[in-house]
Amino acid sequence: MHDENGQLFSLPAGWTDATAADPFVVIAAGRCPFTTDGLLALADLAGRLRAQRDGAGAVKRIMP
Repeated sequence: MHDENGQLFSLPAGWTDATAADPFVVIAAGRCPFTTDGLLALADLAGRLRAQRDGAGAVKRIMP
């Protein structure tokens, strides 16, 4: 692509329709609001939050 000054520039392919469609999205055909990547990211986040919560409870408070 060229800008208004005629300079060549590029965009990430993900910002365009030049890349192939996600196979999961094609097969789901609108029946699922989630993607595999999104669900994996959510599972990772939940695991990290759980580990953070469990780690915080490992130290017991000692009362004088």
